Amino acid sequence: MHLSVSATTRALRGKEQHGVDYFFLTDDEFTRLREQNGFVECKEVFGRNVWYGTLRSEVEPYLEAGTWVMLEIDVDGCADVVDQYPDAVTVFIAPPSLEILESRLRNRATESDEAIRNRLSRAEYEIGRSGFYRYRVVNDDLETAVNDFCQIISQEVLTGESK
Repeated sequence: MHLSVSATTRALRGKEQHGVDYFFLTDDEFTRLREQNGFVECKEVFGRNVWYGTLRSEVEPYLEAGTWVMLEIDVDGCADVVDQYPDAVTVFIAPPSLEILESRLRNRATESDEAIRNRLSRAEYEIGRSGFYRYRVVNDDLETAVNDFCQIISQEVLTGESK
């Protein structure tokens, strides 16, 4: 399985590395790739003129080689991916509650109160749109959530019906 590295126009944070955590692109680079159909999906997030997207180069060569590709994307991006790849295995990773999500965000201490409010609002929206996912995993306990996710993927691999 290949973990697709997303692209973004936001600045690096902390110890993030280009090509590892994200592909950090300039606005012009991102726009050029959008115009050239270089993304499977991309969206402006949180209305801050910050773009995120999944590069075709992170998906198509791997699928063509028979390798599974894992994307970490939001619900709108997932809808775009499913439009192009209707057999995609979709798993929504949900927080146990919005209160616990807020606590986790605050404990990271990487964002302002306004950014946390925006993220919580977005999480509420995404949870409301999560019904079209094939599977749902609640991230209450990390080890349990990872095991649940792995069981889903193992079952999909065994049935051989999806990629």
